[in-house]
Amino acid sequence: MDNYSYWNYWKRLLKLHEVMAEIENIDDDELIPDTIAVLPPFNANEYNTDEDSGDENEVDINNLPGSQLMTEVEVVFENMGSNQTTVESDFDSDDDLPLSTFLTKK
Repeated sequence: MDNYSYWNYWKRLLKLHEVMAEIENIDDDELIPDTIAVLPPFNANEYNTDEDSGDENEVDINNLPGSQLMTEVEVVFENMGSNQTTVESDFDSDDDLPLSTFLTKK
């Protein structure tokens, strides 16, 4: 799939759990999105948001409430094809590091 077709694929709204699954299966690091904007749930009051989808003692992207996993997200590619990589030394603290830095392939 060429970069334009790939970008068009990501342009449609996906659910957070769909985006997470797609990113885990990406072979080319350049095609990992720079930003994932999580939109508010359609009806947040309908779900019990205190119930996580994982273990409370384990901090992990998979430890999110079901309402967040089912919400729509927008995927943004800021540096598509620019060969720029994020290095930890570019940030003042670990709190500012993008989540993509911690992404590991299964």
